[in-house]
Amino acid sequence: MRSKYSIRALLAFTLVVAYATSCLAQASTADAVDALADRYMEGFKQRFPLHYEASGLPSTKRDSLRINRPADLEAWWAIVASMQAEADAIDAHAIQGRPEWFTLAILKQALVQERAKQTCRTHLWEIKTIAWQLLLGQFAELQTVGDATSRAQIISRYSRLPEFANQEIENLREGLRLGFSAPRSAVKAVVQQMDSLLAQPLMQSTYFSPAERDDDESFKRAWTQVVNTKIEPALLRYRDFLRDEYLPKARTAPGIGANPDGALCDR
Repeated sequence: MRSKYSIRALLAFTLVVAYATSCLAQASTADAVDALADRYMEGFKQRFPLHYEASGLPSTKRDSLRINRPADLEAWWAIVASMQAEADAIDAHAIQGRPEWFTLAILKQALVQERAKQTCRTHLWEIKTIAWQLLLGQFAELQTVGDATSRAQIISRYSRLPEFANQEIENLREGLRLGFSAPRSAVKAVVQQMDSLLAQPLMQSTYFSPAERDDDESFKRAWTQVVNTKIEPALLRYRDFLRDEYLPKARTAPGIGANPDGALCDR
């Protein structure tokens, strides 16, 4: 017959093993959360670099704009859907009380928000004043210059603007064809905003800030050329498209319920 001491020892050992197993499971779940969050942030940074930089997170590669080709967006949303399934499969109770519990909650919210863009098809109709035509001017004022790498990166980024603007126009045209539209009031506001921006030379706007903040004469010349041959034509083309082609076809109903699957988007 076992003594009460051996029974206590066995019970203590069992508790220690259970605790250790629980800790290992907790650590494993926490590692899975961190790995998934890191994958999401890396994918987001590659595809939406300006949004990533706006969050205050450090970035050493600042030479591109966000993706806006439908095929690229669909590929991204497929990745997001896969990540969402992984996140939903994680047992949040296993990490309750740990920092990773909060990470998982924030990650799930971010994934839901990304999927909402797919549901609403925002790339086919969203037109607003606080969008790329304004934000790119602000980012030009904030992006670092003063060394060879920074100069090359900002020139590369803003040299992509004509292609980016053309794709935005094609997306909106396709949206109209499929029955999607921004409200007419929003379109008018953006046209007025861009009229004001383009009424004065861009050399007097925030878009010219990089040249004003750098002493290198060759960069000043290069940036002036980018402003004159890349940025200004892209802005003009987008403004003219909205004013002349899009505005007459924009919906008069203010709510997104007027768009296809508008009620689903609203929810």
